[in-house]
Amino acid sequence: MPANAYVDIPDGGSISLMDSAGGTRVLRGPYTGAVAADAPAGDGGVMSMLGQLVKEDERERSQLGAVRAFSKDDLLRDPLAIDVSRNTTFCLPPAASPKFWRPGSLDRDTRFSVKDWSSSDEPLVAYWRKGDRELGWPPTLSTADGTTFLMKVEAARSAAEVTILKVPEHVGGDLETIVWMAQHGCREQARRMVGSIRAPAGTQ
Repeated sequence: MPANAYVDIPDGGSISLMDSAGGTRVLRGPYTGAVAADAPAGDGGVMSMLGQLVKEDERERSQLGAVRAFSKDDLLRDPLAIDVSRNTTFCLPPAASPKFWRPGSLDRDTRFSVKDWSSSDEPLVAYWRKGDRELGWPPTLSTADGTTFLMKVEAARSAAEVTILKVPEHVGGDLETIVWMAQHGCREQARRMVGSIRAPAGTQ
């Protein structure tokens, strides 16, 4: 089974998944969503995944620190921010609200639009002022699980498609949320969440 494949397991059903090391885990229903066949379950799997993400975060910081021309303001660190310049999957924890973020190359006075692909409504349009790297999520725009949005900064050459996956209510705590994100196509976002926990506010 490919990583991040989607499955629909009825109540009482189960499937066995094998990781790259030959180990197996059982995923039991009811469950509908993506699975990461290479991610082991249990406390050992959680700690292993977290260890990998910490190493990736440290490696990224080290590489960027070696680039003198790099500005830390041009690195997306907020795990609840969506980069509107890239196609991506965004994992949204319960009771959290996402926000929009743009890289420095798009930091100018420009129009920004966002449209729910599943709706016939017209796109919502905002004016994004130069110097503001983030915009809040419109309160009238749904964040339903599986919704795909088309996001377009007028100054950009192309639009980005972003699909939201809702982290289930039963996933409790930051560590479990991080692992769930990494297992469901949001590994970069999970790494940012690791970084936000490890680094005090304002020092990232």
